[in-house]
Amino acid sequence: MVFALGAIQAPGLASWSPAQWCDFAARHHRASARWVVNCTAEHFIEAVVEHAAPEDLDRLMVIYHPSTKPKSHWGPFTRLKSSGTSATLLRFTPIVQFLDKVDVAAKASSEPSAHPRCEVNVLSVSTACVPSWIPGAVIVSALLCWLPVPDGGCNSSHIRLLRRRLEENACLEIQQHRRTAGSLELADLCPQVAGALLLGLWAD
Repeated sequence: MVFALGAIQAPGLASWSPAQWCDFAARHHRASARWVVNCTAEHFIEAVVEHAAPEDLDRLMVIYHPSTKPKSHWGPFTRLKSSGTSATLLRFTPIVQFLDKVDVAAKASSEPSAHPRCEVNVLSVSTACVPSWIPGAVIVSALLCWLPVPDGGCNSSHIRLLRRRLEENACLEIQQHRRTAGSLELADLCPQVAGALLLGLWAD
C-alpha cells in the first residue's frame, strides 16, 4: 500500500514540488552542480537515460516494490521525461520514501575545443515536506512549505550517485565538478533520520 500510494502521488509531487515554493525553506533541501563533459549534449542525455534512468514513470510501482527483481536489475533513478538535451529523473529516499527530483540540462560548451564538449547543469530538489505515501502529500506539503527541514544530504547524494553511474557505466569523463549550491551538509546522515524528525513534529 505504501509503495502504491507513493507511486500514485509521484506525478503530482514532481509537477508541483511544493517543498520548493518558499525559497527560504527550499534552500535546505536542494543541491546543484555544474559539469563539463567531453561529448555532445545529446550524447550526454542519451547516457543519462540508458545508464542512470532506463525505466520510465510507468514502471515506478514495479521498480520500487521489494518483491520485484533484484535491485541490480534496475537503475537508481526513474525517468519522468527526457528530450534531446534535458531530462528529469525521480528518486525515492530509502526507508522513509521522500520523493526527490533531479533536473539535468546539457548544452554545447561555449569554450573552443578540438573535441565535442558540453556544459551540464544538475539540480536536485525535494518535492515534498512529507513522505510520498502520506495521503494528500501535495496538500500537506503546501501547508508545510515554510519549514526549513534539512534533507540530510540526500540531494547532494543523488548528484554524486548520478555522476558515479555515468563515469562507471557510460565511461564519461566528467570534469570541473563544482557544486554551486547545496542543502545543509549533514555528511552521510541517513535520509530516514530527517524524515523521522519531521514525522515526529507532524504527529505532535
